[in-house]
Amino acid sequence: MVITSRGATIALKGASATETTGVLTLTTGMTRVNVDAGSVLTLSGAGLSKSVGGSVSFSSTGTTNIAGINNTNGIVGGYVTIGNVGTVQQDANGAGNILDFAAVDGSKNIVPFAAYDLNDFTASTKNTKVDGSLGLINLTVASYG
Repeated sequence: MVITSRGATIALKGASATETTGVLTLTTGMTRVNVDAGSVLTLSGAGLSKSVGGSVSFSSTGTTNIAGINNTNGIVGGYVTIGNVGTVQQDANGAGNILDFAAVDGSKNIVPFAAYDLNDFTASTKNTKVDGSLGLINLTVASYG
């Protein structure tokens, strides 16, 4: 089963639910994938497919496994995040947005990326986290896609 999302919330509910689907195709907008703690969602085949403007944020509570993807420069891609998005996301712990780039671990589970380069903009292959110590900075984004 292929799931095509134009910006939606997909939820796997329950403390020990398991579900396997086919490819998640991201067309436009932000898709949220919420998996409750103790549950496992598996995206089979290629796992993710994306068009320009498509993005996805995975909840950090349950387990999402995507066998068909790999990390590039340490992350799945700039269009894939993991964490909580305010009180809109069903597993959020408050109003604050807490997101990281998503990576896959050795078992192909979606996990938060942790090896950020702090305030380092010297190369386009770096995954930079800004901590606010630089004051006001200007960024130019060359392209997204």
